[in-house]
Amino acid sequence: MLFKPEHMRALPDKFSIEEKKKWENGLAMLYRQIEANPPDTQAHRDAAKKIRDFSLTLHNKRSEERRVGKECPRCV
Repeated sequence: MLFKPEHMRALPDKFSIEEKKKWENGLAMLYRQIEANPPDTQAHRDAAKKIRDFSLTLHNKRSEERRVGKECPRCV
């Protein structure tokens, strides 16, 4: 699943408000780049790659958080 800007508001409180806002703004900018450029342009491809990379990184962070929470509920 690719994250969208509005998904950042629903992230767990483990992530700071500042982080969520920064990520929301960054994703909004990337989605605007995708909408403003045809799919066959480098700008479109770069923005799409950044969204995919960010989404994967955030999924991994959330998976790690859930894994650690199961192993040590008081650690998270």
